[in-house]
Amino acid sequence: MLKNIYKWHRYTSLIIALPVILWAISGFMHPIMTSFRPAIATQFLMPRPIDTSKLTVTLQQALRQNKIDTLQQFRIVCIDTHYFYQVVVNAGKPALYLSATTGEHLHNGDALYAQYLAKQFLQGQRTTKNDVVQPTTTDANCCDAATACILYDTVGASVASVDYTTTYTNEYKIINRLLPVYKVAFKRNDGIRVYVQTHTDKFAYAVDD
Repeated sequence: MLKNIYKWHRYTSLIIALPVILWAISGFMHPIMTSFRPAIATQFLMPRPIDTSKLTVTLQQALRQNKIDTLQQFRIVCIDTHYFYQVVVNAGKPALYLSATTGEHLHNGDALYAQYLAKQFLQGQRTTKNDVVQPTTTDANCCDAATACILYDTVGASVASVDYTTTYTNEYKIINRLLPVYKVAFKRNDGIRVYVQTHTDKFAYAVDD
């Protein structure tokens, strides 16, 4: 009887030891996996103070100018030195960007802002406009200036494509948790893709080839 008890104890110990060993191996794998992650400059962007002197058009005026009657949420975002009201009209849809200087609607603003964020995560947060080569512009056409700041940026890697993602995929898995996000692909040898969420300024994920 005692011999059978020892035998079953040994079997039970082996069964219990297996998940413990696997758990330990998983712990050793984490630093190894971390060393293979794509190299990005930062996963967090420091908030910038808002220059209220540049908010010459109120949110209400900008909404009326663009015939927007209802909205889900809004906040103020900055692209280079230009401020916009980021307005979410329909949850799950790209936000609209209304100039806080003129009330003008920034065409394709959410995708542009996604590129602006992704490049800062990849290359480092900018503190001045001197990092960007752009055409001569004035505050009267701040939407053109913001667009030029992004599309004509010659610092670092250029953008290959921008895709709006509302579902998890084989590349962007549910473990990343944030949706919707933009996938911003860069023209680099490693084909790096940076996922960002524009209405929270959050880094979601990065992967390369």
